Amino acid sequence: MEFIRRALSGVENCINGSIPVKGYCYWSLMDNFEWQKGFGMMFGLIAVDRSTQERTPKESLSYLGSFAAE
Repeated sequence: MEFIRRALSGVENCINGSIPVKGYCYWSLMDNFEWQKGFGMMFGLIAVDRSTQERTPKESLSYLGSFAAE
C-alpha cells in the first residue's frame, strides 16, 4: 500500500502543478509470474493461492479503489 500511496501522492502533485492527468493504471491486478523472479513477487491487488488458484482481494485493492470515486 505504501507504493500506491506514494504513487498517488505524485499524481496529486502533478494535478496541483497544472499537469493534466487523465488517469492512473496500477501495474498488476493479480499476483502473477514475473520473468526475473518467478512467482516470488506478490504485488498484485488480488492474492492468488498457487495450489488452489483461489483469489483473495488484498487491503491495497480497497485502498486504491477508494480513490476511484473522487
